[in-house]
Amino acid sequence: MKYILLILALSISFTTFGQKQIDRTHAPQPGPAPKINIGSPASFTTNNGIKVFVVENHKVPKISVSLMLKKKPIMENDKVGYVGISGSMMRRGTKSKTKAELDEDIDFLGGSISTNSGGAHASSLTKNFDKIFSLYSEIICQPAFRDSELVKVKKRVLSALKSNKDDPGSILNNVSDVVTYGDNHPYGEVRTPETIKNITIQDVKKYYHTFWKPNIAYIAFVGDITVAHAKELVNKDLGEWQEGDVPTPTYNQPQKPQSTIVYIADRPSAVQTNIEIIDPIDLEPGKSDYFAARLMNKILGGGSSGRLFKDLREDYGFTYGAYSSLNSDPLVGSFSASAAVRTAVTDSSLMRFMYQLNKIREDKLDTQDLDSAKNIISGNFALSLERPSRIATFALNIARYDLPKDYYKNYLKSIAAVSPQEVLEAAQKYVTPKQANIVLVGNSQKFADALDKYGKVQYVDNYGNPIQAPVHKAVPDDITAQSVVKDYLQAIGGMDKINSVKDLHLKAHTSLRGRKIDMEQKYLLPNNFLSVIKLEGKDMIVNKTLVKGSEVSLQNMGRDIPLDSTKKADLKAKTNPFPETNLLTDQYNLKLEGIEEINGKEAYSLQAEDQNGKVTTYYFDTETGLELREVSTTQTAKGAINKTTNYSDYKEVNGLKFPFKMESKNGPIAMSITVDSIQINQGLTPEDFK
Repeated sequence: MKYILLILALSISFTTFGQKQIDRTHAPQPGPAPKINIGSPASFTTNNGIKVFVVENHKVPKISVSLMLKKKPIMENDKVGYVGISGSMMRRGTKSKTKAELDEDIDFLGGSISTNSGGAHASSLTKNFDKIFSLYSEIICQPAFRDSELVKVKKRVLSALKSNKDDPGSILNNVSDVVTYGDNHPYGEVRTPETIKNITIQDVKKYYHTFWKPNIAYIAFVGDITVAHAKELVNKDLGEWQEGDVPTPTYNQPQKPQSTIVYIADRPSAVQTNIEIIDPIDLEPGKSDYFAARLMNKILGGGSSGRLFKDLREDYGFTYGAYSSLNSDPLVGSFSASAAVRTAVTDSSLMRFMYQLNKIREDKLDTQDLDSAKNIISGNFALSLERPSRIATFALNIARYDLPKDYYKNYLKSIAAVSPQEVLEAAQKYVTPKQANIVLVGNSQKFADALDKYGKVQYVDNYGNPIQAPVHKAVPDDITAQSVVKDYLQAIGGMDKINSVKDLHLKAHTSLRGRKIDMEQKYLLPNNFLSVIKLEGKDMIVNKTLVKGSEVSLQNMGRDIPLDSTKKADLKAKTNPFPETNLLTDQYNLKLEGIEEINGKEAYSLQAEDQNGKVTTYYFDTETGLELREVSTTQTAKGAINKTTNYSDYKEVNGLKFPFKMESKNGPIAMSITVDSIQINQGLTPEDFK
C-alpha cells in the first residue's frame, strides 16, 4: 500500500529529459558590441503621483499591466509573514465582491489578476481589458480584508510550513537568511508557525493603509494599447486613489563575519548534504563594477559552463550541479555558492568549493573564459529584447533605481568593455572564502568531525536559532538491522498474519492544488496489482497501473507510457503490500545507523541498499517497532530529488496494523494521504484486474 505515493508521483510527472551534445572545446570569438536600439516607452505622471509607462505592441490583441511599489522592506518582528499575507489578501475580495464573485468575473472575461505585497498584475484580450482593468483597480483601491479569508490564507501558509518543516532546501533558505542578514534586518526574518498564528486582520489592514499609496506606484502597460487609452483608464479607475506619506526605515548594513563560521542544521534522515556558502555584499543596481561582478559570477558558477559545475560534477561526481549566484539589491545584496552533495563527500565538496573560490580571487582570467562569459550574457540579453515586456521592465528599473537613461542601451557595450583585471578585482571584493557563512543541512554525524579546519562550528535549528550539538544515542549491543526489521513485522501482526493475506483492497484520498484525488489499489497475491487514481467526481483516470502476471502496463492521462525492462521489473515489485518483508532477503544490504528523534519519538535508523545501489533509510519506533518514516533520493537529469514519507495513525484490520495517514514530500510536491478503507481476503479474482 505504500506504493500509492510512488505511483501518484509518477502520475504527476512522467517526463524524460534529453540533452543535445554541445562542442565546448572552442568558444566563439566575440565580435564588437552591437548597437542596441531600445525604444523608450511613453510615460506620464498622474495627478495623484502614479508614474505610468506604456509600451505599444499591436501585433497581438492582448494587454497586460503591472504595478510596483517603490518602498523599503519593514521588520515584521513576532508577526513575520503578515506582509506577504497582506498581498495575497488583496486578491481575495473587494468591498463590493466576495472572492468567489471576483473569480467568476475574471474567469468570464478570460483574464487574470494577481497581487503581492509590493504590486499587482493583470492581463486579458484587448476587447475585455477595460473591464479587467476596472476589476484590477477595484482590488487595488477597495480590498475588503475579510476575517474569513484571513483564516483560509493562514491555514494554507501553516500547511506549507508544515510540509517544508523537514525539507532540506527550506531549512537551508531559513538558516542562510538568518546568518547572512541577522535578526535586526528584514531580510533576516523567517516565518514560523508561531509568527503566522500571531497575524491579525488589523495587521493586514495597517500594512495596506500605510504602504499602498499612488505616489510610490509605478505602472507599466504592455501590448495592444495606446498612450491615450492608458491615460484614460488610469485617470478614470485610479484617479481617486489617495496619496500619502510612506515611511522609509533605515537599517544597519549586514556585515561579513570576521572569520568563517560553519552553521549546521542537523537532519539525521538526510541522504545528502545541502551546502551554501553565503555572505552579504554591497552591490546596488547600476553600481560601477556590476558588469565585472556579473561576468565573474558567470565564470565561477553561473550555469553548467561554470567552474564549480565542471569541478564538483564533471571532474569529481560529487553532485548533479554546483552553482554560484550574485544578487544585486538597493538595500543589501548577496553572493552565494551552493550544491546538494552526497553525505559521504561533504568535506571533500567543501574543499573543492574553497579551492575554486580562492582561485577566482587569485588568478587573472584567461581571455577565452572571459570572452565565453561575455558571449553568453550578451546573447541572453539580446534574446530577451524579443519580449515587449522587457522594455517596460527596463523603464521601471531606470525609474525605481535612478539608473542612467542610457543604461540598457549601453548594456552590451558595458559588458564588452570589462577587462580581466576588473573581473579579478570584483572577485576579490565580493568573494571572501576566509570571511564566509557556510551553511550545511544534513546528517551531521557523518561529517561534523571534519569541519573545524574551515572555521568555528555552530549548530542551529531549522529556523537558524543557535542550539547545542546533538547527542547521538548508541544502539544497544543486542539490536541488529535484522532484528529491527523482524520487530517491525511482528509489530504489525507477525509473519503468520502477513502470509495469510491472499488479497487486499485499499481506498484512499488526497488533495493536490486544491482538488481532491481518489485512489484505489487492489492486490491479489502473488503477482496481481491494480492502482487507479482519478479526480473526484470525474470519469477520467489520471493514472492506471496494472501488473497481471507477466503483463505490465502504465497509463497516464489516458496515454500508454512505454516501459523498458527495468521499469517493468520495478512495477512488478509493487505487487507485495508488505514490502518490508523483502528487507530480510538477499536483495538488500542492511546497515543499522543509530538512534534518531523522529517527530518527538526515538527511532532506529536503518539503511537498506538494493541491488541497483539505491539507498533507502527507514525509521522504526524503538518502543512500538512501527515504521515512522522512510527517506530516499532519486537522481534525475535535473538533479537529486528527495522523498520523505511519514507514517502515522496505525489501525488494525484483520489482525494487521496499517498506517492510515501518510505525509510525503517528494521534491517540490507535498501531499497528505488518508486511507479510507482496507479490506483483506474479500475474494478478489483475476477478473478484478483489468
